[in-house]
This record gives sequence, structure tokens and C-alpha cells, in this order.
Amino acid sequence: MLRLGRCMLLVLGLLYAVEAQNMYCGRRECYDILGLESSATTAQIKKAYRALSLQSHPDKNPSADAARVFQEIATAYEVLSSPLTRQAYDHYLNNPDDHAYNFGMHVYHVYAPQSDYRFIVLGFLVFLSALQYLAQAHRHKQALAYFRQSDEVKRKAQLILLDRTKDDAKDTKSTITKRTKEKKQKKEQARADLERIIDELMATLEISGGYGKPSLSSVLVVRLVVLPLTLARYMAWHITWWYRYRVRGLAYSADDVEYLTCKALGISRDYFWSDQFVEDRDDVLGRALYEPSNLDAYETELAAQWKRKYPKKYKQMLAGRRRAGVPDLEPEPSVDDEGYGSD
Repeated sequence: MLRLGRCMLLVLGLLYAVEAQNMYCGRRECYDILGLESSATTAQIKKAYRALSLQSHPDKNPSADAARVFQEIATAYEVLSSPLTRQAYDHYLNNPDDHAYNFGMHVYHVYAPQSDYRFIVLGFLVFLSALQYLAQAHRHKQALAYFRQSDEVKRKAQLILLDRTKDDAKDTKSTITKRTKEKKQKKEQARADLERIIDELMATLEISGGYGKPSLSSVLVVRLVVLPLTLARYMAWHITWWYRYRVRGLAYSADDVEYLTCKALGISRDYFWSDQFVEDRDDVLGRALYEPSNLDAYETELAAQWKRKYPKKYKQMLAGRRRAGVPDLEPEPSVDDEGYGSD
């Protein structure tokens, strides 16, 4: 992304360096071409243009540079005859160091009238979509690098390697004499095998959310194209939901239980079925977490598990929740926890 930004700045700088030599009327001032002062009125500009154009018209002027002079006069008149373009040109003369504004206004007044706004908007959307896709790819690459170095992935890879080499180890343990060189070679081979297994695990790893695999269907321009279909499906889904569960009072289907559970937990379905979700999915789906009381009980249970497994992280989480004004998830202390009722 940083390289792309630098390239864009370089291109804009080159464009400005070229255009700065030919801003509006070239190396001469537009007023000077028409023989006028900067305070000239619209009527004076028209009068000067008519007189000079008659003198310099190629049909009436046989000189070799008549066409060039006539084009300069026409360009100067085009700039000064439009109030908006003249205002931008005056700003350019009075503020030559305001490079960004002057260049932008020059491009707008010179090229915008010749361009189809539909293509401009489409090009802008495609440009934003390309940046969006590159950002997705970059985030996904970062996530893969993070998980590759995680202890969990390394433990899985070591268990798989141990399982694959277990049979070979049994067959060769009593017949092969271990030597230092052979041990070193086996260590290097084991390290290479471990890296290959990690590669296999990373190839099957499912990452959801903002760090998932880049997808063309999620970029802006594609979303806008399919927006009518998306809205139609959204309306049809809500109408079906209302009729099935509000009007007829049917029990939730398995697919809808999954939807309600993910909604209650504040996660996407992709995350629910990804390797990042470590809870028992069947158990979670069977708890009817879309009921507030069941969700509260589940969160309390998770808090107790976290407190036992990760006491330091749990305290940090509670401190962060208190700073954010979020109620604690810590379960209420029982009688035994407080020491009551004991001998």
C-alpha cells in the first residue's frame, strides 16, 4: 500500500511538472495574448477577441504562424470568457505557489467538460475497489503470518508429525545404530517435514472477518452492481421469516437457529464455522442462546472457564470492560466460595 501511494504521488508530480509549463495559455499570460489588463471587463474581452481573431485567422492571414497565433487567441478567450475559469486563472496568477489547488482547478476546467461523468465515476469506483481488494489481501497475509507462528498451529503440526513417524520409528528403533551425523540429518528432515505440515495446515485454515481471503464479491463496485438483487433477497427473507415464525408460529429450523445463535453471540457464520471458533458447535447451537436468559448463563459459564484457565488475561479483560462501562461477566460468588456453611 505504501509503494502504491508513492507511485501515485510520483505520477501526479510528473503530471504537474508537465502541465505547469502549459497551464491555461502556455508560457504567455491569457491577458497579454489579448492585449488586456487583468481588470478588463467581459465586453472588453469579447471586443479584443473579435479584433484579433479577424487579424490572425489563417484564411485571412497568410503568415506561417497564423494558425498558432489564432489558436492562442482562441484559448485565451475561452479561459477569460467563462467567469469560473477566469476566477481559477486569476487565482493561479496571484497564488503561483498554491500548486495543488491550481493544478486541480486547471484539470477540472480543461478536462472535465470533455469527459463523460459516468466514466469518471466508474473509474473512481474501480480504483477504490482495487485498493479495497489489495487491503484485504494484505490483511489476510498478515493473519496467515500470525497464525503460522502461533503455538497452537505448531502443536498441531508436531502431533501430526509424531503420528506419521510413529510407525517408522517402531520398525527402525531396534535395527539402526544412531550416529551423530544421522541424528543431525534426521533433525533437519524432521524440521523440513514440520514446515510442510504447517504449510498443509495453513492451506486449510479458514479465517473470517476482516482478515479473511480477499474476495471480488465483497469489493465496492461488485456490491453496487448486485445491490438490486441483494435488496430483493433481503426483503424476501424478512417476509418469509415474518410469515413462518410470526404468523404461523413454527419452530425455528436448524439453519435459522444457527443464524439466531450467531446474531446473539455477535459473530458471523463464517467465523462460527472457522478454525477460530474453538467451542463445541453442537453444544452452542443446542443452548438456544437467542433467549436472553440462556445467553447470560452461557457468558457466565465462559467467564468462569476463562478465570480458571487464564487468570491474568481474565483480570485484564475485566479491567478493560470496567473502563468501557460494560457489566462484568464474573459469576456471582456462591456460599462455598465465600466460606459460609463450612465447618
